[in-house]
Amino acid sequence: YMHHPSARAQLKAGIDALAGESSLPAVFHCSQGKDRTGMFAAIVLGSLGVLESDIAADFALSARYYDPENFRDLLAAVAAQGGEGAELAKRGARIMAMQAAGDPPGAEAMLTLLEGVRAEYGSMRDYALGIGVDEECLATLEEALLERDAAEEDAARRNR
Repeated sequence: YMHHPSARAQLKAGIDALAGESSLPAVFHCSQGKDRTGMFAAIVLGSLGVLESDIAADFALSARYYDPENFRDLLAAVAAQGGEGAELAKRGARIMAMQAAGDPPGAEAMLTLLEGVRAEYGSMRDYALGIGVDEECLATLEEALLERDAAEEDAARRNR
């Protein structure tokens, strides 16, 4: 998903929307809550400096709610679109195979993704900036979503 132009545009639009006025709190989801949704959550959290281990633990929660029948139907619909959809369906089929083998995509899958992002882009923040998300947007999300300890609050006040 990270390389497909339409997915990149959707990811950017989603991040921009979260930073919009009166956009939070927000809920975002998809049929299974792991592929695009997991990627979206990882980009948002990673861009804000959340620890990779915490991102992976959050992603692993999706395995609890995985429904193979629903996912199989989704893959068929995506594959029927052809082109980019067919490629995405192939990736989804690999996820199905992992599920059938009793190995749900969990923390390890996310850690592998995060490692790949680091190797290719430098960081999740660099990836977000590379798809067109601007620093102001990320600063807005940082302010809205992150909790600071007392020392960080003091430093932030001094820098204003």
